[in-house]
Amino acid sequence: MDYLLAVRKDVTFGNVFLYAISPDTGENLLLSIYGPNETAPAYRRIKLFRTANWIRIAYRKSAPKFYSLDDHIPLKSRLALLLALRAVKAYSEQDVQVAHIYEADAARLELEAQQMAEPPVYSPPEVIQEGRLFPEWEMDIR
Repeated sequence: MDYLLAVRKDVTFGNVFLYAISPDTGENLLLSIYGPNETAPAYRRIKLFRTANWIRIAYRKSAPKFYSLDDHIPLKSRLALLLALRAVKAYSEQDVQVAHIYEADAARLELEAQQMAEPPVYSPPEVIQEGRLFPEWEMDIR
């Protein structure tokens, strides 16, 4: 078999490594690493048409869920996270006014941290496809 159609696995306690055996050398080749809670992983493949030393891809999970202490929390400011946790605690104690203060401060700090990390000007990428220059919104990346 030359390709995989799908990967399904049960919930595990640790990461699961998927290997293939190279027909030429007989070596094990690491294909992917799946997290403990990935039961039906599906990733989008992006093909680059020129060589690059590195690429940057920005994405956002629609509703991130955290399962373990190793999960990535997509926040730039540690203090914003701590204030958000205090806001949750204040909400659970029915102290709404204090919770609103913590929440507003957490949102402000996180916004400031993100603005410092990102460039102030955004220029959408342009792609040359078959000799024509396409702006980002005209591309078909399906």
